[in-house]
Amino acid sequence: MQIRMQTILASLLPLALLATAIPAQNTAPAAMPANAAPSSATPPAPVADEFSADFMAQHVPALLEKAKTTSDGTASIVMHRYPGNYLNLMVRVRTGIGEMHANWSDILVCIDGEADVITGGTLVDRKDQAGGESRGSRTEGGTHHPMRKGDIIHIMPNVPHWTVLEPGKNFVFWAAKIEAPVASAPRAAN
Repeated sequence: MQIRMQTILASLLPLALLATAIPAQNTAPAAMPANAAPSSATPPAPVADEFSADFMAQHVPALLEKAKTTSDGTASIVMHRYPGNYLNLMVRVRTGIGEMHANWSDILVCIDGEADVITGGTLVDRKDQAGGESRGSRTEGGTHHPMRKGDIIHIMPNVPHWTVLEPGKNFVFWAAKIEAPVASAPRAAN
């Protein structure tokens, strides 16, 4: 699969716009008055991280190969963990399992490929796990969201979701995980 820089940059624009709507986790340090003595404190953390098209072009092919060998058909790189959120570069090479997160929202941005992300409904064969995570073999019911390059979906906490791929298709995407301020009550099925 060849990923063109232009396509990648175009698909990152929605994520950049979305980032302006999310409260900043790190803020720039205030300017130091001219007469203040320098501090020996630890330098401030960076206020932004950048993941270039070149970075993705270097890593996506290996992730796709790795995903072909995993039981769930996915592979990912955690780009960085921040207080209350983190960012993954992910690939999927086949249909996944149903899942639900009590404490996290998922924001998926399609970089390449396509998938049908089904939200809502009910997790089939649901198994609850630690940390408010639930898994199932699939979902029943719900709303279909065809995802293609540049598309974004925001999945709220406690919403079952399932990513379905046609055979032979791939789905390359950013997954931003945003911690819910307070665990949300389960939402009613669609």
